[in-house]
Amino acid sequence: MAEEFYTNNFELEEQWSDYGIGDPYVLRYNGRYYLYPSTKDGFPGVRVWVSEDLVNWSYAGYATEEPVTTTAYAPEVVYSNGKFYMYTSPAGNGHYVLTSNSPLGPFELQTDNFGMTIDGSVFIDDDGQWYFTHAGTQGIIGHAMHDPLNVSPAGRTLNAYLGHWTEGSTIFKREGTYYMTYTGNHVFSPGYRINYSFATDEPLGSYITPRNNPIIINTTDNFFGLGHNSIVLGPNLDAYYIVYHNLVGRSMAGPPVRKMNIDRMAFNGKKLVVLGPTYFPQPVPELPDYFTWIDEEGWNEWLIYERDQQILALSPA
Repeated sequence: MAEEFYTNNFELEEQWSDYGIGDPYVLRYNGRYYLYPSTKDGFPGVRVWVSEDLVNWSYAGYATEEPVTTTAYAPEVVYSNGKFYMYTSPAGNGHYVLTSNSPLGPFELQTDNFGMTIDGSVFIDDDGQWYFTHAGTQGIIGHAMHDPLNVSPAGRTLNAYLGHWTEGSTIFKREGTYYMTYTGNHVFSPGYRINYSFATDEPLGSYITPRNNPIIINTTDNFFGLGHNSIVLGPNLDAYYIVYHNLVGRSMAGPPVRKMNIDRMAFNGKKLVVLGPTYFPQPVPELPDYFTWIDEEGWNEWLIYERDQQILALSPA
């Protein structure tokens, strides 16, 4: 099979007109990818797209249409114990949590607005402890969480700082090291960029900012204003990818117009590098040699052979 390629500046079906895809968050669940971007100013609901390879996306409708999601900025979705949790900030004014039994929704409101500025992001450590980070004027601020719906008010300013306002944080863990990426300083700046720091002690610990920063920046060739990313494991369960937006311009109504991009990441010891940013053809993320899944609604169409409570085989009914 001939190698396939993609080029950044994605145009997705049903993306917001005169707004595009900004603050793209991608969840990997059950072998598929789910994309949740920011909502166009003044409109309710969070739209969702689905992909198997991070490149070819299908529109799946609204994950929620709750009124509190009007102008929903930077929605993120995490999965835990059979439940999906969405965290989002209406026009940057605090945060709400919504839950669903499916990544496609419908997500229903569970909390009041608990504040904490904008761009809330959740990380669940291997021991089951939850953490919440958000934007701040002196750097990213981190909080422990009592449970998925309650964030401790006591916060800690982390060593994740871009000179002033710093936003768009996300944490992931690889080989015992915690990596945090973050963005600054202004979404309309051509120099909007992504930095990273890492810690070896704990998710809200002693972050070190390496010299190979920023990891994503470009101010020329009509490809600029790069930022607010998410990070996800690729289809082959080996490569990591960074998903971010670029600035196209300002809409007639005022908000930014943006497009989505993905690039592969790599590691050199504890240093993180991005093989980009790119705006020229790149190989489509590699699929695994073998994969299969069965959607929950399809179980009644299969015969399940089991012994001692162990599934031995599946076959069409």
